[in-house]
Amino acid sequence: MIYEPLTQHLVPIRMTKIDLFRVIIKIFGIYCLMKAMFRLLPSGPVLDGFDSFSFIFNLIYMIVMGLISLLFLSQTDRLIKFFRLEKGLIRRTLI
Repeated sequence: MIYEPLTQHLVPIRMTKIDLFRVIIKIFGIYCLMKAMFRLLPSGPVLDGFDSFSFIFNLIYMIVMGLISLLFLSQTDRLIKFFRLEKGLIRRTLI
């Protein structure tokens, strides 16, 4: 049997302005998560000894940034509706 190539059946994907906002919000969420993870890398406290204030501050920072990135990555549509980013946009495609 000979099969037809899959590319003949693909429908082009159209990207709207709302989809662009979704992509930007998700990229920012990944950036926040990566920034929080790299903040925990031991740099100064290892050389100076254990500092409880620095540890507590870094732990709180990690929790807050983790919650922000979770919000950006999982609740993207709610953020778009909350900030009313779709208001005034015409549903035309970008690509």
